[in-house]
Order: sequence, then C-alpha cells, then structure tokens
Amino acid sequence: MQFDGLLVTRNFRLLLEYFRGHSPNGQFYRHKIDYIGLGAHVHF
Repeated sequence: MQFDGLLVTRNFRLLLEYFRGHSPNGQFYRHKIDYIGLGAHVHF
C-alpha cells in the first residue's frame, strides 16, 4: 500500500511479504522455509 502526500510531500509505503517453499539462498538447500515480513519505507 502506498500513501502519497501523507508526510508533507513524502511517499510512505507499507509492505507485507509472505514466502513458503524451498530456500532461495542456494540450489543445494533442501529445507523448506516459510516466513512473514513487514516493512515500512519513506521516500525522500
């Protein structure tokens, strides 16, 4: 979600990420992982 002009003339983004599957860190990792991430970004 992006909010334009919320902080004067700045853009604010709220991000939510979910991943479930094989580890993307290398081809030899056989373990399945799942995680949830949350991020907030302010663009100047």
